[in-house]
Amino acid sequence: MPADGGANGTRRYDRRVIDGLATALIALSTAYGVVALVLAALGRAPREYFVIASAALLLVVFVQVVIAVVRLVAGDRPDELGTFIAYLIVALVIVPVGTLWALAERSRWGAGALAVACLSLAVVVLRLNDLWSTVGA
Repeated sequence: MPADGGANGTRRYDRRVIDGLATALIALSTAYGVVALVLAALGRAPREYFVIASAALLLVVFVQVVIAVVRLVAGDRPDELGTFIAYLIVALVIVPVGTLWALAERSRWGAGALAVACLSLAVVVLRLNDLWSTVGA
């Protein structure tokens, strides 16, 4: 949330929640992507328990999106608002699509699709964080 910056009238933004959550999300999605990549390299198909891991990852994504939407409604705006909103939508869609693809394709390529989705999510979150850094700048 914006906080009063002091005598010069500038505003300082508290980004700790978004930065911390983004860091956790990047670490989780990268770790999950690496596990899926190892499964693909070993020629193993993903199992049903990957749905639980995907749901947990999606929950963290959902929290990040809710925080971003609340801040947008509160008046904080990144310079590239349209791009920011597009990345928020992609962040919500990419893991479920990758998980469904992995479960439908019961081969190493299903695990590969899941790896690509998870590693792509890490890049999307990095980009969201980069776009958000323009708020209050």
